[in-house]
Amino acid sequence: MIRLFGHYVSKTYLLLGLLEFLICFYALLAGFYIRFQFSSDMMPDTPYGLWVTGILYAVVMSLSMTAVGLYQRGVRFTAGLLVRIGLSFLFVSMAMSMLFYIVPDLFLGRGVMAYALLVSLGGVLALRAV
Repeated sequence: MIRLFGHYVSKTYLLLGLLEFLICFYALLAGFYIRFQFSSDMMPDTPYGLWVTGILYAVVMSLSMTAVGLYQRGVRFTAGLLVRIGLSFLFVSMAMSMLFYIVPDLFLGRGVMAYALLVSLGGVLALRAV
């Protein structure tokens, strides 16, 4: 157990949170490359804000998963967990849409976000299944 902000946090849940953060960060990068790989145009240069948007996406995803209670003890891989994961992804899509309107330089497109959400969902479910 590690004491973090006055609360005791299990090392296992801390590692799970870190791995899910990395999955979500790289899922946004993968979504960008998947989206423009199949385009008839040449893939655009990697925008400068892609790394910033990736970190922001991963932070919002981690906060959303924490808010719906995915890092509590005793949460088993059942239908309730799947509902919580789905709810966190819904919150992330709404939060990222608002952030894109507030800071338009970070906007990547609907296709990139759709692929990022799908890759994140697959990664998070695979990690939780393990």
